[in-house]
Amino acid sequence: MAVRMLLPPLRHDLEVVSAAGWRLGPVTAPVHLLGGELDPAVPPAAVRELAARLGPRSLRFVPGGAHMYVVEHPAETADALRDLWRERERAAEHTYDVHDNTHDRASRPLLAEERR
Repeated sequence: MAVRMLLPPLRHDLEVVSAAGWRLGPVTAPVHLLGGELDPAVPPAAVRELAARLGPRSLRFVPGGAHMYVVEHPAETADALRDLWRERERAAEHTYDVHDNTHDRASRPLLAEERR
């Protein structure tokens, strides 16, 4: 039911931004992607494709999580977010100011998901 309600407005929004010339591509803001390992609606391959286009600072999957991983696996989701925060703090201490968006992926250490 929620999909039927949300999908038409989302498609409309995408049509509007596409018509305005927006294209999916790397962003300068720090982006971190989190998905469900077993998500049938947005499978890991789709999240990885999005990551390839956006150039996120990190990419993680909640073990055993499907599309509603936040509700289905709250502890694992919290663990993934805590790990992300710790890595962010370590990277900030050693390589760059996290608020300075001029640093690209090559100027910082690889995060756990990127090393896989």
